[in-house]
Amino acid sequence: MASGYSHSLSLDREGNVWAWGRNNNRQLGDGTNTDRNTPVPVSGLSGVIAIAAGANHNFALKANGTVLAWGYNFFGQLGDGINDDSPVPVEVQFSDELSSDKAITSFSFAGFDPEVVGEIDEGEKTIIVEEPSDRSGWHEDRGLGLIIV
Repeated sequence: MASGYSHSLSLDREGNVWAWGRNNNRQLGDGTNTDRNTPVPVSGLSGVIAIAAGANHNFALKANGTVLAWGYNFFGQLGDGINDDSPVPVEVQFSDELSSDKAITSFSFAGFDPEVVGEIDEGEKTIIVEEPSDRSGWHEDRGLGLIIV
């Protein structure tokens, strides 16, 4: 389970993601902007092993290491290289520093506090991120996305 500002996510045993609540920024990922008071499936997601919710955007980690994001994207927090909201999951485009040759094992959100410091683990080395938006490109005034590799 994961909760955003006014929406919730759930991951079922088969690796499918379900969403409900407010959908003004397309954060439910069902291809619409319709609010839902019961869970609906997030479009095109399967094989998911972890989920995280920001204020109005979300992430899913697939078993193969792919990270997908959807919802509010004004600040580029979806990591897809553009600033348009996405009503369905899109693949996060990693920089060379966080390339696909590194195994992504988990991730989390730093809640609604823009002062929270993130950590990125690289093998035995942990990098403290003073400004998560400078490192990952995902920032919103009420939610920071962090990835642990």
